[in-house]
Amino acid sequence: MEKKQGYSERDKDREIICQRWPELSLAEKGKYIVSYYGIVIAVVIIVIVMVVFLVRDICKDEPRDAFSVMALDMELTEEVLKNLEQGLAEGLGLDTRIYRCRIEAGHSSGRNMQNEATVSACMRSGRVDLLIAPEEEFNRYASTGYLSPLMECGLDELYEECRTEELFYAEAVNYSEARAVRDVPFRPHEISEDSKCYGVYLQDEVFGGYVAGVMVNCPNRKHIRAGMEYFLNNGNIGRREP
Repeated sequence: MEKKQGYSERDKDREIICQRWPELSLAEKGKYIVSYYGIVIAVVIIVIVMVVFLVRDICKDEPRDAFSVMALDMELTEEVLKNLEQGLAEGLGLDTRIYRCRIEAGHSSGRNMQNEATVSACMRSGRVDLLIAPEEEFNRYASTGYLSPLMECGLDELYEECRTEELFYAEAVNYSEARAVRDVPFRPHEISEDSKCYGVYLQDEVFGGYVAGVMVNCPNRKHIRAGMEYFLNNGNIGRREP
């Protein structure tokens, strides 16, 4: 009975306040609101603040990926990666406040099934533009359909400027033959009616002896030429003997 009476007295008090509301001063109105609805107001304010911070965090402007490179079987320090990505972005003429370049290193291909599956998934994802890899690994991916011939990527001038020993040729495997994928031809300097040019040798202190080529499903073809030139212009074109 006391609890019920307490509730009734509170309701009666509210009714009296509502009747006198027009006569109350601003300070009295504020005091009434805080005394009756303080906890609710505090909760609402906290929720609003949390929502604002969450929205700001989600909508925070971060540079968008404009060009992506995968470097296989190579360990690079964070400092080297940062410098390479910054230089690549500048070489592509990108506004680094809006766009960024990404170089993914450390992937090991062909050593075990898990590594192979990881690399293959990245390549099939459609987010990698260039592949840089040791020549035997590069040959395997070129021969099995992961890479595009340079002449089909709008890199005709680059192809014509390089000497034969600077270019990497590969043959597409014939899936109709038994064990075709395992027995991939490896004749990187042999030009034939069955071979096409898929890459260019690089030679510097970072990528010396590796080969660079274009992914068949690269998403940023408008940057392909500038991207390849970045890795070739600073003395990177190899002088390998056939």
